[in-house]
Amino acid sequence: MEKHFTEVFPPLHIEQPLTELLEQVRVERVTSNRAKTHIKVYLTSGKLIHKEQIFHLEQTLKKQLFGKNPIELKIIEHFRLSSQYTPQKVLELYRDSILFELRAYSILEINLFRRAEITFPKEDHMKLSLEKTTLGQEAADELIRVLHKIFTERCGMKLEIEAELVDKNQEQEEKRRKSQEFMEKQAAALTERMHQAEQDQAAAQGELQPEKETAAPAGKAAAAKTSKEKKPRPSFGKDDYPYRRTLRSGGSNGKSARASDPDVLYGRSFEDGELTELCQIIGEMGEVTVRGQVSALDEREIRGEKTIVTITITDYTDTIRAKLFIKNEDLPGFRENVKKGAFVRIKGITAIDRFDNELTLSSLTGIKKSADFRKLRVDNHEHKRVELHCHTKMSDMDGVSEVKDLIKQAKAWGHKAIAVTDHGVVQAYPDASHSLDKGDPFKVIYGLEGYLVDDLKEIVTDPRGQSLDDLYVVFDIETTGFSAEHDQIIEIGAVKVEKGQITDRFSAFVNPHTPIPFEIEKLTGITDHMVLKEPDIGEVLPRFLAFCDGA
Repeated sequence: MEKHFTEVFPPLHIEQPLTELLEQVRVERVTSNRAKTHIKVYLTSGKLIHKEQIFHLEQTLKKQLFGKNPIELKIIEHFRLSSQYTPQKVLELYRDSILFELRAYSILEINLFRRAEITFPKEDHMKLSLEKTTLGQEAADELIRVLHKIFTERCGMKLEIEAELVDKNQEQEEKRRKSQEFMEKQAAALTERMHQAEQDQAAAQGELQPEKETAAPAGKAAAAKTSKEKKPRPSFGKDDYPYRRTLRSGGSNGKSARASDPDVLYGRSFEDGELTELCQIIGEMGEVTVRGQVSALDEREIRGEKTIVTITITDYTDTIRAKLFIKNEDLPGFRENVKKGAFVRIKGITAIDRFDNELTLSSLTGIKKSADFRKLRVDNHEHKRVELHCHTKMSDMDGVSEVKDLIKQAKAWGHKAIAVTDHGVVQAYPDASHSLDKGDPFKVIYGLEGYLVDDLKEIVTDPRGQSLDDLYVVFDIETTGFSAEHDQIIEIGAVKVEKGQITDRFSAFVNPHTPIPFEIEKLTGITDHMVLKEPDIGEVLPRFLAFCDGA
């Protein structure tokens, strides 16, 4: 269950701008190896966070929580951006962060990126025009891989990246040649016009001689010949043509299963040997054999008619990604054999990605089928218990399960009843009732965690002798966050009440001119798309105050 950053970590001494930013941050999970020497913190945010701030937060957590202990702490950030963010908008807002990150990663890639011409022919299509260098193809591949990870894995966007390597010297020579051709054509045309003017003037004066009549066509032909002459185009070798390749976020496949071993889904067969739990893999430890359930598949097409396939598997002690290169012609067979939810065994070599320090499996020997190894929890006690205190996801910040799932699990364990006791709400009651068939002997006990109210405290404050029969307005607002200083109003709803009856209504969306955070979208159901064409608060607020006049 995700928790707010301050719920997971104690108060830290952090500079004010970063403190305000952390108000939007939630912690997905925290993982570590068994020796507790390598810790990873997975954060989610509805707003982009500069990588320099992430590095600073890593150092702050390490220093203030662990002191001088030899702990390696890594923050993995994910951004849940609203639909108002496009890849082009992210590049504009996040470009400095990408440059900062590349500077710490590779001089070659940052120079390529800095000098690149970047365009977006389509919203989800980025085109890079890169300068061709000695290591151009390899560097371009790595730059595309890094950008793909940033936009798709970190920012959760669908993006196709196309790279073109251009020889700048040839490009400049081509421009110079075309410019010279243009100038030669202009000069030839000017010569022809001047010669024609001389002929016209001589004819008007009756001084045109026969020899000039024959000379004129010759001069005209010479000018035409000059205008048609072109310098020979420079010859291009096979490797001199602009280099193009495309990466797409989306699918991949591998080789067909070997007929000699029907369990093989990709690659070669291998002896199972000793299986290694994922939680035991703490670094580059050579060749290992692991098993797990496929939780995600990702594909990126590269040059050479190949695709990089990334398989995410979990054995419920930890999660790891395995990477393999597959020929495009083998993709359909691979997709048929390896699917999300499948249980597999994989043999490969552990390696660490230099860019994000992520541990992966590479150089795979093969992928084989595996049985479902999960151990289901059972209740073997002779006298079954009854849980009298269950919170569902209706308990804000204190429950994550659907009530129907809790009931299903209790019945599977042989329990006869379960009590639903959400705090302060009863919204789970209808789903709980609909989870049981007619005549089902299982019993749902409907409860509630109530709150005590100080009955000696005045309910009404600052009374002025008003009556509840008088005209009054009840209103509610939705905002982009919980700060009255930094966040914006996105909706105002109100009703006029007189003598206990609603007499008028007011409802208006407000354009905040800033992306609505993902968490607010989930909470309110209001998206950027709904407010983009609406007026801003400067227009809506006077209308609302006029609605309230006299109430």
